[in-house]
Amino acid sequence: MLHIALYLRNPRPGLVKTLRQMPQIQLHEAESAAELIALAPKAQVFVINDPPAAEGLKIANALKQPDSAVRWVQILSAGVDGLMQHGVPEGVAITSQGGALAAPVAEHAVGLLLGLSRQLFEIGVRTRAGQWNRVFNPSIKAMEGGTVLIVGLGHIGREVARRLRAFDMHIIGVSRKGGPDAAADEMAALSELRSALPRADAIVICLALAPETRNLFDAAAFASCKRGALLVNVSRGEVVDQAALKAALESGLLGGAGIDVTFPEPLPAGDPLWQAPNLVVSPHTAGAGSARASQRVSQVMLDNLERFARGQALLHKVN
Repeated sequence: MLHIALYLRNPRPGLVKTLRQMPQIQLHEAESAAELIALAPKAQVFVINDPPAAEGLKIANALKQPDSAVRWVQILSAGVDGLMQHGVPEGVAITSQGGALAAPVAEHAVGLLLGLSRQLFEIGVRTRAGQWNRVFNPSIKAMEGGTVLIVGLGHIGREVARRLRAFDMHIIGVSRKGGPDAAADEMAALSELRSALPRADAIVICLALAPETRNLFDAAAFASCKRGALLVNVSRGEVVDQAALKAALESGLLGGAGIDVTFPEPLPAGDPLWQAPNLVVSPHTAGAGSARASQRVSQVMLDNLERFARGQALLHKVN
């Protein structure tokens, strides 16, 4: 009997129902990280969303205990850094969902960018107030013919690029090494970011969190941007220095920003970032709403489950 411990902040009822019905599995459904950790001596498999940093540390420490039975952790959300940054034992395989959520996250990123460009968020506010007002500050912009810098050209970044081609945008991709990629018109290495920023009318951040990307977008980076550029972040809140973001919006260095991620999450009610002008904050919902994506995530889990039972190599292993 294979024991699986499952702790998901974002419910996946279809997957859970399937797992419950599998006779060769004993499914343990945890309601908290503490309950999940308590199951480590019994469960061979953890199924989780990528945890916040504090929870990730506790889970990583549990995996390192000599009585832990866990040999595989399947992460169903887009990122894996919340766990991986704390290190895991060599004998524990960590697998991701392999880009299954890339399409809805990319849609969300493009939606934020389009909303900022066309002042749709402000128009929504004026609609509810019954205002017919054609004056906007910053002014309405067209995405057509603009240059977008996609920082992080992985699964999500490529899906963002594919969608923005429909807007006739020039796409500059940024990756760690900057090698050629068919998704972009041109590429730059992460080390060349500062020289690429002045060319961008819009910046979309899709980077994974790592020591070299933490606070990558700081005051100096924003000072390098084209004045009035738009920023979208669908990666991790820690990639952006939020105090510097607020200052860049207040000074007009940035014309607007749409962020789906913050640090911490949820962003506290009294955090100064809430007061930044021309800012839209969505509550980490970029991956939501796609039945197809949910099916892809579930299929990754089920395929890997079959492989694990047979002793075969797991798909989308990240360690």
